[in-house]
Amino acid sequence: MWSFSRAALFVAALGALPAPARAAPFDNGLSTERGASGGALDPTKAMMWKYVAACALRPDQSLSNPKDPKDGPFPGRLGLAPEWMESTCDEACRQKVSACLLALTNRTGKHVQITLLSASPRMSAALRPSESDRAFPFQEGAFFGDVFHGSGYVCHGRDDGKGPQVKRFCAAEPASCSGLFTFTDVGRCQDACTLRCSRLPDGTERCPAAQCRSPDGKTWDFPLTPYLRNAIEAGNADELTGGNADEQQALVLSGPAAAVYQNVDFGPAAHHTLVVTGSTKAPLAIEVTSNGKRLGAGTLQPKRSEAKLRLDTAALTGRHALELHLKATAPATLTTVELR
Repeated sequence: MWSFSRAALFVAALGALPAPARAAPFDNGLSTERGASGGALDPTKAMMWKYVAACALRPDQSLSNPKDPKDGPFPGRLGLAPEWMESTCDEACRQKVSACLLALTNRTGKHVQITLLSASPRMSAALRPSESDRAFPFQEGAFFGDVFHGSGYVCHGRDDGKGPQVKRFCAAEPASCSGLFTFTDVGRCQDACTLRCSRLPDGTERCPAAQCRSPDGKTWDFPLTPYLRNAIEAGNADELTGGNADEQQALVLSGPAAAVYQNVDFGPAAHHTLVVTGSTKAPLAIEVTSNGKRLGAGTLQPKRSEAKLRLDTAALTGRHALELHLKATAPATLTTVELR
């Protein structure tokens, strides 16, 4: 469920760590020392090992449970603290891995495409904004802390309201994500963090956090700032009938289906274009409604990767449900849905 560009640090399928029922902070069998604690891992512990490995280790490293070979190997991905494989995880290591775990947590467990950025001078330069971030213009928030010692913090980014549209909630609604970790809301990122802005070639800015402060006055040196895109993974519908989401959160169809996406931002414009990407073996008819009112219709054609549907949204402003009514007569897969 991971794919990368630019030095394996552009994360294309993240946000899949669900927030389960309340547990003691990091009470999951992982210690700050290398190695396992007692026997096979239960599903929660295995999930935590998977994400700790993905955050801390490089792609050429992996983590296995020496007590039970069936647990693992869990591959590395981001390489934020690869030294953990050979030594203990000191405070800097704990902060880096904690920021990553917090940024990956999503109360729905859905995979959502994001890019992770950092302006910390002590984090990898590969986390600095670059041209590959152009498709991700929305600053969700910043995550920081030490979840190994029970401290997890999040601030509200400039565009945290975009999170519910793309099915991420932990910056917009921190309390709803507390479970394995406690998410403490520290207010606006511009107040809690030092942001460093840089301009991309298209003229837009990305402003990740370099340092952040918690309410007790402690300075945290390794925050991570997710940026979001506008497109929604088609399989991340809030309501779905007649189709199913695959492991990549694409919407797989074999017959008629309906998908409802809540919290879609219609903004102030009177007209929009809905761009649906995917593939189909036969013409796929798409009708678009919101709150039962027809907004427009169109067709995704075979051998075409997208359909652009002109919508009349004159009566809609702000956030509403977007409803797709799909008439598939042959196998089809929808990848993304985006209101422009």
